[in-house]
Amino acid sequence: MKNFNKDKLKQKITDSGMKVKFIAEKLNISRFTLTSYLMGRRNPPKETLVKIARMIKCKLGDIHDVG
Repeated sequence: MKNFNKDKLKQKITDSGMKVKFIAEKLNISRFTLTSYLMGRRNPPKETLVKIARMIKCKLGDIHDVG
């Protein structure tokens, strides 16, 4: 089973050069919600992870761990 990895997602967002605020606006979610995902306070729905991965041009597997 694959588990969402907040640290990998944070790094991929940083590598993309996009700002959290920009990504949140494009996904139509609050910056607080996206930050909650990145801090590990909440788990994002799979659909949201797919959208983020597309935006930052990475594979979904790049932001998951195999457990």
